[in-house]
Amino acid sequence: MRKLLHVATTLILTGLPTALSGRNHASYRCQPEDPCWPSPRKWKRLNESVEGNLVAVRPVGSVCHDPTYDLEACVNTKNISHNSFWRAEQPGAVKFPNWETWPTHQESCYVDSPRGDTCDQGQVSLSSVLAESLSHIQKAAHFA
Repeated sequence: MRKLLHVATTLILTGLPTALSGRNHASYRCQPEDPCWPSPRKWKRLNESVEGNLVAVRPVGSVCHDPTYDLEACVNTKNISHNSFWRAEQPGAVKFPNWETWPTHQESCYVDSPRGDTCDQGQVSLSSVLAESLSHIQKAAHFA
């Protein structure tokens, strides 16, 4: 059940920048420095409303790149990164790795690219609610 709740709230928050920007997702994605981005106070209230379960998200490939390189985590991630069940449990992953990239901005973070390559956020949501209840999902949806 927790896995399903996590997937649902990640999908909700992934759409947040587009919903708030009022722009076409294909051409624009609201960024933290944009006026359409929620204020820190609003993010804090969301986190409080979901009992501290709002987390910052990085692409799953980030453990394979500097400055967050972790050999053991990288090897484990490489070995399991194409498992769709594992991917569904990760806030920094979607069904297919290429969906995590943002080609128009040349942003990606593949587990198998060289360690020194830049690991960019791509289309990976910046935040996720690790929902533990239906109430958490409802609050995340209301926020979005």
